Amino acid sequence: MSSAFWIWSHLSFVLLAANFLLLMQRGRRGPRARWASLSVLAFLGLLPVGHTDVSGFMLAHTGTLCVPILILMLRELLAAEGLVLSQPPQIQRNTNLFWLACGVLLYPAALGFVAHDTYYFGYNSSMGWCVLGLSCVAMLCRHQVLGICLAAAVLAHQLGLQESPNLWDYLIDPWLWIAAASHLIWMRFKPQPQQIRSNSVTNGLPAMAILPQHR
Repeated sequence: MSSAFWIWSHLSFVLLAANFLLLMQRGRRGPRARWASLSVLAFLGLLPVGHTDVSGFMLAHTGTLCVPILILMLRELLAAEGLVLSQPPQIQRNTNLFWLACGVLLYPAALGFVAHDTYYFGYNSSMGWCVLGLSCVAMLCRHQVLGICLAAAVLAHQLGLQESPNLWDYLIDPWLWIAAASHLIWMRFKPQPQQIRSNSVTNGLPAMAILPQHR
């Protein structure tokens, strides 16, 4: 394992575990406790397990995480600290639809359901230019996070930070595809502010006691 790939696996472990803790303890711990948790996770990832460490053991079971999912997990941690703003729902929906479309293009062919092998395009340098073009379009359409994810995936591929020479492995993985699909379903069925207001009035509760106050 190269040093760059070891750093990649360790970073994947820390971000994945930190986001899991954030999901389980949202709003219950202060910033100092969260930063302390990151330090503990970074140390745990170094502990030896057989012929590897904890982060490598996780990587053997999850596979290599792609660039965008690392960026999105890092952004989620920064948003929890108030360092970056959350994306508007429309931007989130469009971004998730993009990842969903990438998976639809890639995985049916990889599983043999489609005769045309779309995975092969990842070995072609022209795909990198196409992804960079999409990154520019995303930036112009004010989808900055998506544009950064696409550009970073191409940069990581050119630097060879993973062991795979295929750009698809830097661009998307099954976990990102599942997360995008799950988030789309959640956004489709979660209660809207109008529904919350209607339910509060129906139950005899003042709507302003439930909705956030704006001063």
